[in-house]
Amino acid sequence: MEYLRVRVRCSPALLEHNSPILIYGEAAAGKTLASLSLAAWYARIRSTRVFLVTTEPQSTLPLASRLLPPDSLVYTVFSLEELADILLEVAEKTERRDAIVVDTLTAPYRVEAGTDAELSNRLLTFSAALLAKMAEAGAVVIAVSQVHADPEEGRVEPPGYRLIRGYFPLRVRLERSEAWRRVGFDEDGNVIFELILGDEGVAELLCTRRYSSS
Repeated sequence: MEYLRVRVRCSPALLEHNSPILIYGEAAAGKTLASLSLAAWYARIRSTRVFLVTTEPQSTLPLASRLLPPDSLVYTVFSLEELADILLEVAEKTERRDAIVVDTLTAPYRVEAGTDAELSNRLLTFSAALLAKMAEAGAVVIAVSQVHADPEEGRVEPPGYRLIRGYFPLRVRLERSEAWRRVGFDEDGNVIFELILGDEGVAELLCTRRYSSS
């Protein structure tokens, strides 16, 4: 299904807390759809811009072209070094309440950590810290990550999770509940939002009571 519109029913409080959000989950969990929908909705209600930095353009850009405002700024990167450089550029351009989406933050790390772990760790940490600084300055920041199995810990989590988790106080794990429903949990098991995949290219993102618009 190619989604052309997502109705978001949330309070801006979900995003306006001066710290970035991490949305993570397995492939096809709806991470890109959720993150782009939140950014587009926020830009519309606050009359601000969206900055999209993507490391996976083949999957992200077609959806972004349908959901994001036409004046959105889009950057494509393919390495951790490029990601750090572009985020520095974005940091200079963003203003308070602009929305920034990085999809995905950890994809280059998953590839590069095997060849130069020390440099990869530094670059990923730098990017996460920079996103946190932009959020602290008033931007809305949403980072996306896939997950992988950690053979040492026996857990399924984002690549480099121990390096970045401290920069994201709100970490939302998006899971497939049913074919038409995705549920986002925080790390205490509380439901933050649900993503309902409807027919005819329309979906809904519904926040729970803590972040409800009502």
